[in-house]
Amino acid sequence: MRKLLPLFALLLCFGGTAFAQYPIVSIQDIQTVTPQNLQACIEASPLVGDTVQVVGTLVQKPDSAALTDNNSFQFWIRNGYGDFSGLDIIGFFDPNLIGVTNLEQGDSIRLTGVVTEFGPGESEIVPLDNVPVSILGAGYTIAPTVVSVGDLNDNSQIQQVTTGETWEGQYIEIQNVTVATVDPFSGGTRISFTVVDGTGKKINITDKFIAQRLPNGAPAGNFLAPNVGDTYGYIRGVVTHSPNGCMGGNGRGYEISPTRRSDYGANSTAPSIISVTRNLVTPTSAQPVIVTAQISDNSAFVASANLFYAVGVGNTSYTSTPMTLATGTNTNGTWTASIPAQANGAFVKYYVGATDDSSNTGYNHAVPSGQDPYFFTVRDNGTTIVDVQFVPSTFTSASSGYIGMDVTVDGVVTASAEATNLGFVFIQQENELAWAGIMVTDNPSLANLTIGQKVRVTGTVRESFNFTRIEQISSVQVLGTGSITPLDQDPSNFATWGIGTSEPYEGMLLNLKHPTTGQPLYVVDQNPDAPSNFAEWRVGKDVFTNTDGTRILTGRVTNSTFSSLNVSYVNDPMWATTDGIMNVPVIQVFNGDVVTNITGVLAYTFGNFKLLPRNNADVNMITAVDGTVQATVKAYPNPVYGQFRLAYDFEGLQAGATATIYDLMGRPMQTIALDAVGGETLVDISNLASGNYFVKVTSENSGLVEVVKIQKVQ
Repeated sequence: MRKLLPLFALLLCFGGTAFAQYPIVSIQDIQTVTPQNLQACIEASPLVGDTVQVVGTLVQKPDSAALTDNNSFQFWIRNGYGDFSGLDIIGFFDPNLIGVTNLEQGDSIRLTGVVTEFGPGESEIVPLDNVPVSILGAGYTIAPTVVSVGDLNDNSQIQQVTTGETWEGQYIEIQNVTVATVDPFSGGTRISFTVVDGTGKKINITDKFIAQRLPNGAPAGNFLAPNVGDTYGYIRGVVTHSPNGCMGGNGRGYEISPTRRSDYGANSTAPSIISVTRNLVTPTSAQPVIVTAQISDNSAFVASANLFYAVGVGNTSYTSTPMTLATGTNTNGTWTASIPAQANGAFVKYYVGATDDSSNTGYNHAVPSGQDPYFFTVRDNGTTIVDVQFVPSTFTSASSGYIGMDVTVDGVVTASAEATNLGFVFIQQENELAWAGIMVTDNPSLANLTIGQKVRVTGTVRESFNFTRIEQISSVQVLGTGSITPLDQDPSNFATWGIGTSEPYEGMLLNLKHPTTGQPLYVVDQNPDAPSNFAEWRVGKDVFTNTDGTRILTGRVTNSTFSSLNVSYVNDPMWATTDGIMNVPVIQVFNGDVVTNITGVLAYTFGNFKLLPRNNADVNMITAVDGTVQATVKAYPNPVYGQFRLAYDFEGLQAGATATIYDLMGRPMQTIALDAVGGETLVDISNLASGNYFVKVTSENSGLVEVVKIQKVQ
């Protein structure tokens, strides 16, 4: 047993001064949201941004969370069993700095940190890295509160904010549920699954803790995935928040993360098909494919296993062939079977099923229960980018059929790591209109590639939260040159995710423009994630509709954010130095700014498609403001009858400028030279028709400076 008193006294000695600086609040103070706000889908903590002290009891030992390592940690605390009494604690520094590694489940602690919102949706505290945690007591019982699945999500897994938000961060128990889907991700190294209760209400069971990590994961665990149809008397865990529904986003609603093996109360279980592999990534028309499955059953005897396959995108009639036990035993063994050789270009789907001696049957990629099968395309000339990216529109997931496999593909460089380009490399298959682009990473030779080069790369296909990439590139070969023309697209096509609508363009070079010739686009939402800010802004056709359009990501580079530092146009000047140092002047966009067109590659991150322009040449914008230059520009009188005076004063402008008058379609109507850095000039627009116009002042050396709007009247 630990000796708590000396440790506590030591912490008081070193931490007392720091504690006194910040108010003590309860978990309920942080988490409670009024019924009125919940009904309006507003659930952010009222204390976001505040530094506070908070007291709570650890739900689980910190090293049980999958995030916890030498540079980060995560655990949950609670204050009783009632409403709004659970909270997520997360830090991105060595946990030894504040004594996190000493903590145990059931410890009562006091910590100091900043209240934040992740997502938005998930309230958290990020501890200060210089104020130790105080241990106030130990050995408190952690028991779950029984909650109905319907209080959290509905039948479509849409979160029920008014009844579910009260349980965020709490350790709860749901009862009598059945596995509806089993969903591998991260190249098959991680897994989540959804369950439904007797009324069809659905919730995702996810793997924030090592208790649900697979043996091939990082960190590695010993979790055996369930099968569709398996039942649980109970599942326990902490409630986390993946926004959807009225909260916006494409998340999974409220989720449950089991903290330990005893959080799973399984009833009936079928054999667990741990892994399914094939011997050929892309077979030729002369090659059969051998499928191998690792099948385990801890409580019964695997009586039989079968391989099911079908040829054709729309073919739903599967052929069954028995599998043979190749190695191991009937409780844990390797089974194999073959898919016969198929014609060049054939699309082949397959899955595996196994039955134990009690007639319980489980499937891996359970097509009979509505899951997607494994798949590949037969190619006599080798794998293509389209093969790696293509997914039938009838599938529920957009995951590649080549996840975790080494492939060699040819493509033309559409975005490069050059100093004046995106900073990340995308390649695209020539002469294809869909499924043809992909990001390639993890090889220093990629930095030498330039736009227009045709290359052959070899690497491993990975899915990063549903964004397909080729990583760990082992070979880069320049074949010559090629040409990719940006594909014109309506920005409305990417307002939401659709496997048959938006997904085919992931990784491709696109040109967003109005589908009607001569009509402009607009910045319709300067920051669609407000009050958070992830450097994204939205462009659409209707300036009065802020949800219909494509997100644009610029000025931000992190481990999971891949935008360019060579695009001036950002939603806030802070991105000049926040996540990377921008290489161009900062030009802030605002709602209503007029855009002729924007070119870039399409990426999918954090639940949304977003276009990544590569540099300023990709953005044809009329009415943005240069955030690096202090400027005063006025037009008077306004409205204008025939002439108006343009008064201007530029601070920081080193050369002369030009004023251009545009109509609302973005067409230039008149240009006026401004030779000095300040002054006034008379402008005659008597030849223009009545209506509204923009006057844009452009410097000779730094781009856009200031814009004013005028109205011409007769």
